[in-house]
Amino acid sequence: MKPLKYIALSVVVILSIGLLSSHRISKEVPQDAPQTVEAVKVPSYLEFAGEAVPLENFDVMERLDFQLQLNTFRPHFMIRNIKLANRYFPTIEKILAEEGVPDDFKYLAVAESSLLYNATSSSGAQGLWQFMPSTGKAFGLEINSEVDERNNLEMATRAACEHLKADYKRFGSWTIAAAAYNTGASRLKKKMENQQTTNYYDLELRKETSDYIFRILSIKEIMQYREKYGIIVNQYYRALNNYKTVEVSSSIPDLAQFAVDNGTTLRKLRLYNPWLVSSKLTNSQRKVYQVKIPQE
Repeated sequence: MKPLKYIALSVVVILSIGLLSSHRISKEVPQDAPQTVEAVKVPSYLEFAGEAVPLENFDVMERLDFQLQLNTFRPHFMIRNIKLANRYFPTIEKILAEEGVPDDFKYLAVAESSLLYNATSSSGAQGLWQFMPSTGKAFGLEINSEVDERNNLEMATRAACEHLKADYKRFGSWTIAAAAYNTGASRLKKKMENQQTTNYYDLELRKETSDYIFRILSIKEIMQYREKYGIIVNQYYRALNNYKTVEVSSSIPDLAQFAVDNGTTLRKLRLYNPWLVSSKLTNSQRKVYQVKIPQE
């Protein structure tokens, strides 16, 4: 058996060789230099729904700057928004124009749901326009275990227009109407009265509403001028416009069978009609539903 002092010496020699080797390797393989990140510049002029944004106010400029940096450096989210816009914007733009609501409100839908038809918030808001059940029903949308018209693009968009027009009539500002969409008209009015200002940009609000218009503005700016912000999209999601409409006034006991009988599948039927949220349509009130049948 070797004396303990020889064993200890051997261990020291081995450790020393290991340290020298690792030191030599670290010198031979230098770490990559850090990547340079250049902040985007805030535009010199910006407006929402025809109302100028007071960018000369340093606080306004900085709040917009933060949202621009945040959304620019999350390009995967913006790319998905741009791809989905090809599917939904034509319908939304048409309805906004018909209802007399500024075109910029299509970006409010992006801010609300990222244009995901089945987006659901923790508080129970649903659809592209994120209606709460009570608000959706107040604006004429049917919401129950079989039908949720918050997921009906055309109907929900028209309901959102009615909502926004009511708040515009009340406040006289599309910017305030957009903020009211987020926080509620009564709550916003109380804040305005307490703070003695009707200017959204001067109001002290809860963080979500304080950021809300700036989030919409940043989404609008990036989606309109995406290449300026380093986002290049070559493929878009297809518009779901290849369908025929069938009027249904009776019950449908089995939606899967209904889909097959009409030459499609349940999944395709739901993609075109996401407001059908059950496996059947009882239709106890004998309403007339406009069901889109894919023609692919």
